[in-house]
Amino acid sequence: MPQLEAISGRSSCIAIPLFECAIWPVSLILRLYLITSYAIRLQFIIGILVVIAS
Repeated sequence: MPQLEAISGRSSCIAIPLFECAIWPVSLILRLYLITSYAIRLQFIIGILVVIAS
């Protein structure tokens, strides 16, 4: 039983960094997408405000 526990523990230690490596680009892309969509929305709102103000 202790051997099985050690093996499963070791595999989970390996699996976690692999999972993080797989998820890191996805989270980066999502963050970039959110930032760009927010920036586009902000520009759109500023454009409308400029049109209203002028």
